[in-house]
Amino acid sequence: MSLTLTMKESGGFGLHEEGEYYEGTLTHIEDLPDGQYGPGLKWIINIDGETAEDGSAVDTWAFSSQTLSPRSKLYKWAKGILGEQALPAAGETFDLGRLVGARVKIMFEQAPGVDPEGNPITREKVVAFKSAGPISSQVPSASPTPAAPAAQPDAEPF
Repeated sequence: MSLTLTMKESGGFGLHEEGEYYEGTLTHIEDLPDGQYGPGLKWIINIDGETAEDGSAVDTWAFSSQTLSPRSKLYKWAKGILGEQALPAAGETFDLGRLVGARVKIMFEQAPGVDPEGNPITREKVVAFKSAGPISSQVPSASPTPAAPAAQPDAEPF
């Protein structure tokens, strides 16, 4: 017996081209204290021109850990948006709120996956951020101020 399944697109929206940058605005960063791999951050981006049928903005999500070190995804993304000179030295703190409102370019990567019912789907993940212009002071009012990562007394300094 043969079983034939239809490949679905992730989230009901079209997939982005791999290797292409898409412009948008980083509207919010959420603290995820109990992520799958420990404390994390949910980055919420509105990509220019991507809207729902009712015309409202469609949120695109990206996830990173709360680890800020030269090898972390958080560091690489912040560096891409602000530049290395704007990042703290080891032992200094960094306010994630500085990133909110940034005009960004983001790049996606696609990978096969399965949905909760076990059907094959194509998942996307954000693999790179870079600046697309100055940080706007006009952040959408529905976006609360992001939480800074919680300090961990026995964690190594970034």
